[in-house]
Amino acid sequence: MEGERRRQPRFKVIAKVKADELCIFPGTLLDVSSTGCKIRFPISVTVDMEKEYQLKIKICQNKITKELFLIGQPVYSSVEETSEIGFVFLRSPDSRQLDSYIQSFQSDAEAAANWNTQASYVYVG
Repeated sequence: MEGERRRQPRFKVIAKVKADELCIFPGTLLDVSSTGCKIRFPISVTVDMEKEYQLKIKICQNKITKELFLIGQPVYSSVEETSEIGFVFLRSPDSRQLDSYIQSFQSDAEAAANWNTQASYVYVG
């Protein structure tokens, strides 16, 4: 079985996500890239794969918390007791800010690998 192939590197980042149209509870960001993300919600949700959702991602980096407003369209969902949903990002108000964070994650991950230190996020593919 082949592994996943991604155009952009994904990073595990500590973040909460609000998608009010999708779930009344916040989700947990499982990974993020410049083109999309995967989110786990604590309950089973109904996902309209054709709909665009407003995602409010609260990222904490270097003790600074920033909320990003992104528009995502579902491309993957696994719904059981909890829900994991993969989103592709569409042009969004905070697309440039997201790109800046991704570049920062990439630089920090490379520095951590070179200096054998720990980062608060991990490159996953």
